[in-house]
Amino acid sequence: MKRGCSGLFSGLLLKLVPKRQFATMSKNSAWSDVIWKMNEKVYKMPDITEAEYMKRHPLVLHYFSGFLDWYICAWDKEDRFFGYVACGYPERDAWRYINRKELLAVEPVLARHGDSLNLDFYCRHETIEDALYARDNKYFARYKKEECDD
Repeated sequence: MKRGCSGLFSGLLLKLVPKRQFATMSKNSAWSDVIWKMNEKVYKMPDITEAEYMKRHPLVLHYFSGFLDWYICAWDKEDRFFGYVACGYPERDAWRYINRKELLAVEPVLARHGDSLNLDFYCRHETIEDALYARDNKYFARYKKEECDD
């Protein structure tokens, strides 16, 4: 019998993982190392009051669905995130406060259209600026690492 890993999810992380994704992950113990690492990242996440004043924003959570991306750097540990919303049209993308419950409430709507909301447990970028530059290095040229480090 396969042993699951639902007990590894911290109370904070449980608030963050989309329900369908949690249902899949909690049944398979192969996710245990990934879940431990994400728990650690969540507990170290900056407070939302610090976020707007950062020169570079740590990429702690990355939600995605199709061409939509939500890059999260801070959280008030309740309902508000701060991060960058990328909707596929760079001129409409922006730094925003994002309601956690509203973001996760998108999941059933996406499911009706054959899509899903996912939390990226393998994000390779350290900062939101790095992720944006990788997404579109012409539009987000101002986020090139060397230019941001001054």
